[in-house]
Amino acid sequence: MNAAVNPPMPQPPRTGRTARNTPWWLLTLWLIPFMAGAAALWSWAWPMQYERACWMQEWPFETGCPAYPGAGTPGQPSAVYQQHLQNNPGDSRALGWLTGAFWAEENPQTAQLLSWSKQLAPNQSSVLVIEAESQLQAENWDAAAKVLINLLEQGHKQARPMLVALMTKSEETAQAVLAQLSEESTWLDGVLANLGSEVPANALQPFIGAGRELGLLKPATVLALVDRLKRERNWIDAYSLWVAWRGEVPLGLYNGNFDRPVMRRGFDWEWVSQPMSRQGFRVDQVSASSRPGWALEVNLTGRASLPPVMVSQAMVLPGPRYRLSGQVMVDRLSAKEGLVWALRCAAGSERFAQSTPILDTERRWQPFSIEFQPPPQCGAAVRLNLEPKAQWEARAGMVGTVFFDDMVVESLNPATAASGQLTQRTPHRANPKRRAP
Repeated sequence: MNAAVNPPMPQPPRTGRTARNTPWWLLTLWLIPFMAGAAALWSWAWPMQYERACWMQEWPFETGCPAYPGAGTPGQPSAVYQQHLQNNPGDSRALGWLTGAFWAEENPQTAQLLSWSKQLAPNQSSVLVIEAESQLQAENWDAAAKVLINLLEQGHKQARPMLVALMTKSEETAQAVLAQLSEESTWLDGVLANLGSEVPANALQPFIGAGRELGLLKPATVLALVDRLKRERNWIDAYSLWVAWRGEVPLGLYNGNFDRPVMRRGFDWEWVSQPMSRQGFRVDQVSASSRPGWALEVNLTGRASLPPVMVSQAMVLPGPRYRLSGQVMVDRLSAKEGLVWALRCAAGSERFAQSTPILDTERRWQPFSIEFQPPPQCGAAVRLNLEPKAQWEARAGMVGTVFFDDMVVESLNPATAASGQLTQRTPHRANPKRRAP
C-alpha cells in the first residue's frame, strides 16, 4: 500500500541561537566602556560628596570627619567657613554662619557680608538673627520687629525672648510690634502662651487686647492669661479679659445656676480633687429637675477629712454692698455645725461674712442669703468659699449630700441697704428648682 508522503514544514529561523553561542568575553567588551565611565564619574564625584557629607554631617558621617573639624556646625571661627566657601561658593548655610562668625568677631566687613547674605540667604536663621540684632542696636524698632516676627513664623524659637523684650521695653517699642499685627498673624498666640515667669502678663495687656479683637488667641491661651493675671493679683485686668472672652457675664458671680459646664478655672467655680483612697468629698454637676437645668452636688463621703475650702469662685465687686442668695437642699447630712458659704478677700484673709450654717433640710429646697460689704483691703477682689464651719468637724469628716442652685449676687444701694431694696439685679431664672435631683 502506498502511503502519502507529507513534505517537511519549513522551520522559522532561530534568532537567539547566535546570541547564545556568542562568547562571554565578547559581551564583556561591550560593558567595559560603561564601567570605565562609571568609575571615572565615581572618582570625580566621591571627594565632593565626601566633603559635603562631612560638612552636612549626613549618614554615615554624623559624627563629623577628621579632615573637616567643626564642619556642619555653627559657632566656628570664620577661617573654617572661609576655607569651605572657597571650594563651595554656593553653600548659603555656610555663608550665614560666616556672617555670624564675623559678627561675633566684630569684623569690620560684617556689614558688607550681611548685605550679601540678605540677598543670597534671606531666610537663613543666622542671617535673620544678626539682622535683628543690628536693627536693635540701631534702635530701628520697626525693622527689628519685622525680622523677629519673620523668625518666629518660620519656627525659630530663639527669637521669642528678643521679641518679648521689645514688646515690654517701652511704649515706643511696643507700638512698633503692634504695627505688625494683622488678622493673618500666627506668632502672637505662641508668644503669649509661652511667657516666662519673669515676664508679667500685665505688661502685655495691649497685645492681649489686640489679639482678642483680631481673633488671634486660642481659648486655652486666654484662660491661661486670666489665671496668670489672677496669680499676679491683677484682678481688674484678669476680670476684664474674662468678660471680654466670655461675653455677657452676670454681676459678680459667674455660672451661679450651674447650667454651664464648669471650667474650674478663671472666674468660674473651682474645687480640689482628692485621691480616691482619701476622698472626703466629691463635686459633680447633676440634673436638677425634669426640665433642663443643672445643680451642683457636693457628696460628703466621711472617708477622709475635708479641706479648708471645698468649692470657691473669685469675684470682682467694686461696689460698696451686696447680697448673695441661692437655693440649697441637703440629704441626710451627719454634722453638728455643717457647712457655710464664707467670703474672704481674694488675696487671703479672715472671713468677713458668712451664711448661716447649712444643715439637713430633709431633701427640701430652701433659700439662703448673705448681705456683705467687702472691706477696703480686698481691693474689689473677693472669694466666695464653701467651707466647713468648724475645723474639728472638717478633720473628722462628714457624711451626706448637699445641692446648690440659682445662686446670684445682687448689688445693694447703700442708701437703701437697711430696707433691702435692690437697685441692680443680675438676671437669673425666676423659678428656682424645687425638685430633688
